[in-house]
Amino acid sequence: MRDLRCVRSLFRGFCTTTAVSDLAGTAPFHDYYVMLHSQNPPQEFPKVISSQVQKALQLALTSSNGLVNFSWSPQQRPPPLPSSLEEEVYSATAFSKAGNVIELDGLTLSNVQATVQRITSPGSAAQPSDSAHPLYIYVCTHAKRDCRCGETGGLVAEAFRQEIDRRNLTSVVKLGETGHVGGHKYAANVLIYPKGEWLGCVTPGDVSNILDKALESRALDWNPSTTPPPVPSHWRGRMGLGKEHQLALAAAHHS
Repeated sequence: MRDLRCVRSLFRGFCTTTAVSDLAGTAPFHDYYVMLHSQNPPQEFPKVISSQVQKALQLALTSSNGLVNFSWSPQQRPPPLPSSLEEEVYSATAFSKAGNVIELDGLTLSNVQATVQRITSPGSAAQPSDSAHPLYIYVCTHAKRDCRCGETGGLVAEAFRQEIDRRNLTSVVKLGETGHVGGHKYAANVLIYPKGEWLGCVTPGDVSNILDKALESRALDWNPSTTPPPVPSHWRGRMGLGKEHQLALAAAHHS
């Protein structure tokens, strides 16, 4: 039987928040975000993912305010082949509040500490300073964690996929699906990196406008503390900002 929360949220028009203005300040504080590349889409993830590498990397990044998740896309680099059946090996994409994007290969339990040093080291990767750098858009579609993410997130991910294909933007926009990001009631949740914008209550009808605003933001003179939210009506927050700062920025640009 379908979860009643799913039926109710779809009947009400996707998002179950009482007002879109409730969204601001709900993005978790983080200075780094790491997406471990999965071989399977989040629709197939178990409710709770068991991964020694993910747990060790999350623990090692906690003091640096880092978060670790899983992402899937047909276009992203698959994980390398392990040397044994017991070994976990990942490719990954890491983002920092400084705007750095770091592509990682061969991430295993044995090199977690070296990986953290690489991610958090200043100047470890080139900062994307021009509009040629790709956008990374992630949609939470972790169905077994919460059906609202699976159903509404799945519809939004497909809408993004169609819009990106229609505009011939596959070389500019990298679309991925993710595991649990927090905030089931804000489904569909959309994360836009490398600048780390978090959006909630997104519907397929919002996708075209969000894509427009995300592309426009690439050319902005960027200041994470003062740059206006790209889509204020759906903005949950931004990487590098705490709750109070997110709320203040949202209030300053509320229309």
